[in-house]
Amino acid sequence: MKGGDRWFYIPWQKIRERLDQVCVWQDFYSDFTYSPDGQRCIVTCTIEIGGYKRQGIGSVPLVELSNTGKDCSRGEPEQRAVAAAFKAAAEQWGVARYLDDQAFVTRHLRKYHDGRQSSLCQEKSDSVHDATSTAITIE
Repeated sequence: MKGGDRWFYIPWQKIRERLDQVCVWQDFYSDFTYSPDGQRCIVTCTIEIGGYKRQGIGSVPLVELSNTGKDCSRGEPEQRAVAAAFKAAAEQWGVARYLDDQAFVTRHLRKYHDGRQSSLCQEKSDSVHDATSTAITIE
């Protein structure tokens, strides 16, 4: 985020671990497709829990560029698309949906901060958005 603010998120691997702890679930992925201009990788993820299905789409650029034009892609586009699709499908189940309201999350953490935040969060620089991203880990 511009202005040096933080962006809070939960890594998709932690969502998978939590689902493993609390329910029986399966995920299914479509074949990879690419946008007509060849600039994006697209995949669909379906998460099934108890016979019910929710679906999310992952669409990521093949190359991510920083504000200065440098390639700052992390991993292969197919891997990033799978992660994005999985997070989108999990959000359809309500997982981490509150993180869409970043202003609320920031206000809440600032209001109720008691020193434990540093043990709950991991920070990393995100040069694509020129901000600090903070992963809220699920323990």
